[in-house]
Amino acid sequence: MPALAVLLALDWDRIGRTMFVMSIVTTAAFVAALAYASIRLRHYFAGVPLHGAAYWTLLAVTGIVLAVALLTPALTRACLNAASCWPSFRWRRFSVPLTGRWAATARGATVGAGKGSLGAV
Repeated sequence: MPALAVLLALDWDRIGRTMFVMSIVTTAAFVAALAYASIRLRHYFAGVPLHGAAYWTLLAVTGIVLAVALLTPALTRACLNAASCWPSFRWRRFSVPLTGRWAATARGATVGAGKGSLGAV
Protein backbone atom coordinates (compact mmCIF):
# COMPACT_ATOMS: atom_id res chain seq x y z
CA MET A 1 0.00 0.00 0.00
CA PRO A 2 2.73 2.59 0.75
CA ALA A 3 4.34 1.84 -2.61
CA LEU A 4 1.02 2.39 -4.36
CA ALA A 5 0.57 5.68 -2.52
CA VAL A 6 4.02 6.85 -3.63
CA LEU A 7 3.32 5.87 -7.24
CA LEU A 8 0.01 7.72 -7.16
CA ALA A 9 1.65 10.79 -5.62
CA LEU A 10 4.37 10.83 -8.28
CA ASP A 11 1.98 10.33 -11.19
CA TRP A 12 -1.03 12.23 -9.82
CA ASP A 13 -1.17 14.57 -12.81
CA ARG A 14 -1.03 11.75 -15.34
CA ILE A 15 -4.05 9.90 -13.97
CA GLY A 16 -7.05 10.62 -16.16
CA ARG A 17 -10.18 12.32 -14.85
CA THR A 18 -12.15 9.18 -15.70
CA MET A 19 -10.47 7.29 -12.85
CA PHE A 20 -11.31 10.06 -10.41
CA VAL A 21 -14.91 10.16 -11.62
CA MET A 22 -15.20 6.40 -11.12
CA SER A 23 -13.94 6.82 -7.56
CA ILE A 24 -16.39 9.67 -6.93
CA VAL A 25 -19.30 7.63 -8.29
CA THR A 26 -18.34 4.67 -6.10
CA THR A 27 -18.09 6.90 -3.03
CA ALA A 28 -21.41 8.54 -3.89
CA ALA A 29 -23.07 5.12 -4.14
CA PHE A 30 -21.75 4.25 -0.68
CA VAL A 31 -22.95 7.58 0.76
CA ALA A 32 -26.38 7.07 -0.84
CA ALA A 33 -26.61 3.55 0.61
CA LEU A 34 -25.60 4.89 4.02
CA ALA A 35 -28.25 7.62 3.84
CA TYR A 36 -30.90 5.15 2.73
CA ALA A 37 -30.05 2.72 5.53
CA SER A 38 -30.07 5.57 8.06
CA ILE A 39 -33.49 6.73 6.90
CA ARG A 40 -34.88 3.18 7.02
CA LEU A 41 -33.53 2.67 10.54
CA ARG A 42 -34.96 6.01 11.61
CA HIS A 43 -38.42 5.02 10.35
CA TYR A 44 -38.22 1.53 11.83
CA PHE A 45 -37.20 2.80 15.27
CA ALA A 46 -39.29 5.97 15.35
CA GLY A 47 -39.04 6.64 19.08
CA VAL A 48 -35.30 5.99 19.42
CA PRO A 49 -32.86 8.82 18.58
CA LEU A 50 -30.25 7.05 16.47
CA HIS A 51 -28.31 9.87 14.82
CA GLY A 52 -27.96 13.53 15.68
CA ALA A 53 -27.83 16.66 13.56
CA ALA A 54 -24.05 16.43 13.13
CA TYR A 55 -24.42 13.06 11.41
CA TRP A 56 -26.97 14.32 8.91
CA THR A 57 -25.08 17.59 8.33
CA LEU A 58 -21.81 15.86 7.50
CA LEU A 59 -23.63 13.33 5.33
CA ALA A 60 -25.23 16.21 3.39
CA VAL A 61 -21.92 18.07 3.11
CA THR A 62 -20.27 14.90 1.81
CA GLY A 63 -22.97 14.61 -0.85
CA ILE A 64 -22.53 18.25 -1.85
CA VAL A 65 -18.74 17.91 -2.11
CA LEU A 66 -19.17 14.77 -4.22
CA ALA A 67 -21.59 16.59 -6.53
CA VAL A 68 -19.22 19.56 -6.88
CA ALA A 69 -16.31 17.20 -7.59
CA LEU A 70 -18.34 15.37 -10.21
CA LEU A 71 -19.73 18.45 -11.96
CA THR A 72 -16.66 20.71 -11.84
CA PRO A 73 -13.65 19.22 -13.70
CA ALA A 74 -11.23 21.72 -12.13
CA LEU A 75 -12.19 20.61 -8.60
CA THR A 76 -12.39 16.86 -9.19
CA ARG A 77 -8.92 16.05 -7.86
CA ALA A 78 -9.09 18.53 -4.98
CA CYS A 79 -12.46 17.36 -3.66
CA LEU A 80 -11.84 13.65 -4.06
CA ASN A 81 -9.53 13.29 -1.04
CA ALA A 82 -11.93 14.87 1.42
CA ALA A 83 -14.99 13.27 -0.08
CA SER A 84 -13.38 9.83 0.09
CA CYS A 85 -12.38 10.15 3.75
CA TRP A 86 -15.65 11.47 5.15
CA PRO A 87 -17.77 8.35 4.44
CA SER A 88 -15.48 6.28 6.64
CA PHE A 89 -16.22 8.66 9.51
CA ARG A 90 -19.91 8.46 8.69
CA TRP A 91 -19.79 4.64 8.65
CA ARG A 92 -18.32 4.65 12.15
CA ARG A 93 -21.05 6.99 13.39
CA PHE A 94 -23.72 5.02 11.54
CA SER A 95 -22.69 1.79 13.27
CA VAL A 96 -22.66 3.22 16.82
CA PRO A 97 -26.41 2.64 17.44
CA LEU A 98 -26.01 -0.92 16.23
CA THR A 99 -23.32 -1.69 18.82
CA GLY A 100 -24.17 0.52 21.76
CA ARG A 101 -27.30 1.20 23.79
CA TRP A 102 -29.59 0.28 20.89
CA ALA A 103 -28.05 -3.20 20.60
CA ALA A 104 -28.72 -3.85 24.29
CA THR A 105 -32.35 -2.79 23.82
CA ALA A 106 -32.72 -5.07 20.80
CA ARG A 107 -31.20 -8.01 22.69
CA GLY A 108 -33.56 -7.35 25.60
CA ALA A 109 -36.55 -7.41 23.25
CA THR A 110 -35.54 -10.75 21.76
CA VAL A 111 -34.64 -12.63 24.96
CA GLY A 112 -38.13 -14.00 25.55
CA ALA A 113 -38.83 -14.74 21.91
CA GLY A 114 -37.15 -18.12 21.87
CA LYS A 115 -33.78 -19.51 20.95
CA GLY A 116 -32.52 -18.38 17.54
CA SER A 117 -35.65 -16.34 16.81
CA LEU A 118 -35.91 -12.59 16.43
CA GLY A 119 -39.47 -12.63 17.70
CA ALA A 120 -41.31 -9.31 17.56
CA VAL A 121 -38.31 -7.26 16.40
